[in-house]
Amino acid sequence: MYSYEYLLGKLGISSDECDYSGVLLNDKFPAYIALDQNKHLALIVLSEDGFVEQHYCTDLVSLKLGVLCKLRVDKQTFKKEKYHVLVCHTNNVQMKKDFLTLCLAFVRREDYKKIGEELFSFFNSLVQLFTSSPSKSLERERQGLWGELFFITQTGNIKSFMKYWHKEPNRKFDFVKDCLRLEVKSTSLQERIHAFSHQQLCNSKPNETIIASLMLRKEDEGLSLRDLITTVFEHISDDLSLIIKLEKARKFAGMETSTERGPIYDERFAKENLKFYHVSNVPQFPLPEPPGVTDTRYNVDLSTIRNIPDNELDKWIKKW
Repeated sequence: MYSYEYLLGKLGISSDECDYSGVLLNDKFPAYIALDQNKHLALIVLSEDGFVEQHYCTDLVSLKLGVLCKLRVDKQTFKKEKYHVLVCHTNNVQMKKDFLTLCLAFVRREDYKKIGEELFSFFNSLVQLFTSSPSKSLERERQGLWGELFFITQTGNIKSFMKYWHKEPNRKFDFVKDCLRLEVKSTSLQERIHAFSHQQLCNSKPNETIIASLMLRKEDEGLSLRDLITTVFEHISDDLSLIIKLEKARKFAGMETSTERGPIYDERFAKENLKFYHVSNVPQFPLPEPPGVTDTRYNVDLSTIRNIPDNELDKWIKKW
C-alpha cells in the first residue's frame, strides 16, 4: 500500500491545531496512519458508539481506546471524533517500519465488528514482538530458520504451511496439524547427521510424524535467509497473524534490518538433498526417559535408513 518513506513525506507534522495528521488507509472502514505532535507513528480508527475510554501504555507502544481527538486528514480536513489510537513511541527506524507493516496488514481485513477488542489484542502482540530478544545462538537459529522457510517454499502451499508453523521456536515440532507432525532438520556437514530430542522420536505416531532432512552448502551467490523471509512475506501479506509469526522468528534469528542477509546456501544443492523420513524408521532408544531424566538429546545418522518415496510423500503432504 504505502512505504514508510512515502508516508513520512505525505503526513507532514501535527500542529497545535490538531492532535494527529494522517492519511486514510481503508475506504471500507475509517482507518488512518498518522503522526502525533512528537512525530510518532500512530494507527487511528474510528471508535464504536458508546465505547468506554481506556488507556494502556508501555515504553514502546501505547493504546488509547475511545478517546476524543482532532485528526487532520491529507493535510487539510479536520475531524474531531472519538477514536482508538495505537502509537509507536520508539525512534528506532526499523521498528517504526515494522509497526507500519503490521498496521497495514491489520487494516486489510474486512470485518471490524469488535475493533476495540481487536486493537487490544494487536497491541499485546506488538508489545511481545518489540520486547523479544534475539537467540543467544544466532548462527544455529538462522540456519534452522533458513531450513524451515525453505521447506515451506518447496511445498507449493506457503500460506497453508505457515498456518501450521510453530508460534515459538522452542516447540517440540516445527509443524503441527491435528495428529500430523513434521520436524525440519538441517546440517551443513557432509553427513546427514542431526541432533534430536528423545521426545521428538519416542512415542511419536509412526505414520503421522515425518522428519524433513536438509543438507546445506554455503554459496556466496545462493539463496539467503533474507530472500526466503521476503518470499514468504509476499505470500502472507494479507494475514496479520501469519506476519506476526514470521516477524517473531525473524527477530529471534537476529535479522533486525533489511540489509542483514543472513546465511546464504546453494538452492539447487538444498533441493537435491531434501529427504523425508518416517519417525518410526529413525534410529532411537526404544524406551521413554526414566524418572528424573529430562531433555535427553542425541545425534542420529539418517543416511542409514530408507527415505520416503515421492509418491508416498505427496499423499502425506496433501493431508495438510
